[in-house]
Amino acid sequence: MNLKSKIHLEARKATAEKELAAELARWEQRGLDAAAVQRTASVRQAKAAVRQINQQLASIAAQEEQLAEKARAKAEKALARENTDEAPPAKTPAGQPPKKAKKEKKAE
Repeated sequence: MNLKSKIHLEARKATAEKELAAELARWEQRGLDAAAVQRTASVRQAKAAVRQINQQLASIAAQEEQLAEKARAKAEKALARENTDEAPPAKTPAGQPPKKAKKEKKAE
């Protein structure tokens, strides 16, 4: 889920909740009991829309938490790197012995 769509999802959720409340009030006004109202198709659809939006918002919240954790870990690594005074070890390709110093030529 796109992190930028959070604002739009929150607006859709508010609209869906208003529609659900209006639908419940409409059926209550007609005199149906609570159990019968919950079984109507329009109420079930409105509840499903709210549930779907809640799941999408939860997904976005999980992504935001994961990004914050990555940023925190990256900052900790950078701080740890700055605090060490020693230079990083020179990398040698695996499986190759270190190079030997060249012999000096004999002076004649």
